[in-house]
Amino acid sequence: MRPDIGGLALTAAVTLLIWYWAAGETRDTQRLAVRVSFSVSDTAPWYIQPAVHRFDAVVTGSRRAVRAAETVLRDLTAEVRPEVGTQSIDLLSLLRTHPALVEIGVTIAQTDPARIELEADRYIAREARVLRRLPSVRVEDDITVDPAVVQVILPSRSALAQRASITVEPVLSVEEIEALEPGRRVTLSDVNLRIVNATTDEDITLVPAQVSVSLSIRAGFVEHRLRDPVRVQLLSPPEDEGRVSFEPRVLRDVVIEAPLAIVEEIRSGRAVVIAVIQLRSDERERGIDAKRISGFAVIDRDGRLQMIPGRAGEDGEAFPRISLSIADLPPRQ
Repeated sequence: MRPDIGGLALTAAVTLLIWYWAAGETRDTQRLAVRVSFSVSDTAPWYIQPAVHRFDAVVTGSRRAVRAAETVLRDLTAEVRPEVGTQSIDLLSLLRTHPALVEIGVTIAQTDPARIELEADRYIAREARVLRRLPSVRVEDDITVDPAVVQVILPSRSALAQRASITVEPVLSVEEIEALEPGRRVTLSDVNLRIVNATTDEDITLVPAQVSVSLSIRAGFVEHRLRDPVRVQLLSPPEDEGRVSFEPRVLRDVVIEAPLAIVEEIRSGRAVVIAVIQLRSDERERGIDAKRISGFAVIDRDGRLQMIPGRAGEDGEAFPRISLSIADLPPRQ
């Protein structure tokens, strides 16, 4: 009797399907990575921090369901209440009741952490005046900006929102400054803006984010704020060494004015800025207790010194006062 090849093949196929189905239905427990994006069920825009949270969850179910849950958990979305303030989110409850996971049919045994806190805040719009100035640029005449006022969209509880007024300023890159021809008035479109004295990385949007600026730059000079303190250097004869002491030894918040080429040397570390205080012989003999600096100077890599305009401190003093202490000369033998 000849074997029934077709029947044997059908039996094998059915057996394989049953085995595959049974393997997929075998219970499994996995620790899976979860990524949840939070939003607010409101038509108005909201600020949420953190807007995205990552954590781990222990998931139990059939192998097939656990694999499906792993895909869903990579990019899950969830809504929070439209209430300003801190909200505590029960992650275990969030996952157990999430429609996408309920449909798959898995059990969420644990989350790590169990809860998180997030901040929810409404966005508000504030007006900001655009200052008619450009940091790092000296101009021949008045700068004009258009528009003169922009909107700042920001969270209502942010530090910036608590200010009585907000100001912004246009900013040009070094490359844009170099492209300008001194003495020729030009109008620049799409100049970027930044908030004056912004101290945080809050979620802030400027509308518009760019303005047009009309200006005429002065030949070759730009302003540059130094990141490091500037050392005060006393210029006096060698015999004064150890006889004269002074305070402060460094000046902070120094802004200089110099040709762009010199500013680039300073930025790259190939030149250094000092504050110079020169003490005359009659001043030493009188034992004066204070004197203003003579000015600021830049020393290049070849040791050449060049005096440049500058100012220091919050008040922007061009010639800050330095306190002196001058010891008496020892008696001659």
